[in-house]
Amino acid sequence: MSIGFIDQVWKSDLTDIYEVSVLLALADHADTDGRCYPAVGNVAKKARCSKRKAQEVIKALCERGYLRVNANSGPRGCNTFYLMLPHAQDAPAHGVHPRTSKQKPPHTTTLPPACRAPEPSKKHQRNSARMPDLPDERQSDAADVQLAESIREGKPWVRSSVSAHKARQLVAAGRNTLAECQAAGVL
Repeated sequence: MSIGFIDQVWKSDLTDIYEVSVLLALADHADTDGRCYPAVGNVAKKARCSKRKAQEVIKALCERGYLRVNANSGPRGCNTFYLMLPHAQDAPAHGVHPRTSKQKPPHTTTLPPACRAPEPSKKHQRNSARMPDLPDERQSDAADVQLAESIREGKPWVRSSVSAHKARQLVAAGRNTLAECQAAGVL
């Protein structure tokens, strides 16, 4: 571990969190010359990212001049990483572009969408799509008559689809007897 390289990473102009964390992981492995050869999996684990993301970031750091990789030149054929941080102090900050006249300055804010939304309606009507109207009594009576007949006939689907509460209602309404409901298996 080289505290000097870790300090240089913190002082660098890197703005991407993945680049900073991968470079810190490499600096943690580096010797005093800035050389290290950790496995990409170990770098990814220390940087709290996937192996694929660590590979992408290492490639980007090499392109920007913060890192150099010599393939298969380390112990047992592993890659050797060289931290190039003193050189990187002069590298341009990425993501910084001059503002054109058509762009708004960064301090200009816009209203959130909720401020531009129309006022809600003062009429509190029931939405028929969300709350269906209750069936009228005639539809309910017709359904009860069919259900009572099915219980009397002992249809097999009645046992799994009629609740005990509904069977008690039918008995209370005089549409079925208690014995018919018990024989059908709903009570």
